[in-house]
Amino acid sequence: MNVTLALIMGAFGMASGWFIPLIAFKIAKYKLNKSGGVLIPDTRFTSRLLKLLCLLVNGALWAAVGLFAENLLHAALLAVILFDAEVITIIDIRIRLIPNEAVLTMLLAGFIMQINLGGAPSLIAAIITMIVVMAVFIALGSVLGFTAIGAGDVKLAGAMGLILGYPHIMYGMIGMSAVMLVWCSAGLITRKLTVKSMFAFAPFMMAGTVFAIITSVPGY
Repeated sequence: MNVTLALIMGAFGMASGWFIPLIAFKIAKYKLNKSGGVLIPDTRFTSRLLKLLCLLVNGALWAAVGLFAENLLHAALLAVILFDAEVITIIDIRIRLIPNEAVLTMLLAGFIMQINLGGAPSLIAAIITMIVVMAVFIALGSVLGFTAIGAGDVKLAGAMGLILGYPHIMYGMIGMSAVMLVWCSAGLITRKLTVKSMFAFAPFMMAGTVFAIITSVPGY
């Protein structure tokens, strides 16, 4: 355990977490403008409450990886991935889009992290995991329809596979499924969802990724 690094990263995580909603807003606006769309104003995504929530969550997550990470580079890469996960979550909830730039950031961080942790063998195993996970999501898309699971979801699933590798990807899938089950059950019970409802998938994938990272880092 590295308590000093955890405290430092926790402080930086809180400071950077405050800006997550603003960064998500800027990226969402850019992506829509690029495609000829317009970002509809919604104060929920720029509110002080959301900024405070991101501050607390990002600070706690960065402190956790600082405490248990193998080394400083490992901690820094995990911090980037966690930050990116929060940005992707907000963007996908707001405009139902997963920016390629954000996915590429995750892929690059995962690539470097696998080399840092285990060299070529670790990277090769992670790439195989990435391919398998993407194949599974493509198969799901062919069954459920690619309007339910889009290309962005498939690419993000690949990033999950590269970052987590095997067997940690299993924690990610379990975490993703558990959060989705709870959310869908609550939505059906309160009648805010129906069996035909469409919703953003990235938040659940990112929740699974965060769960896998936090539960796996101590023994990575």
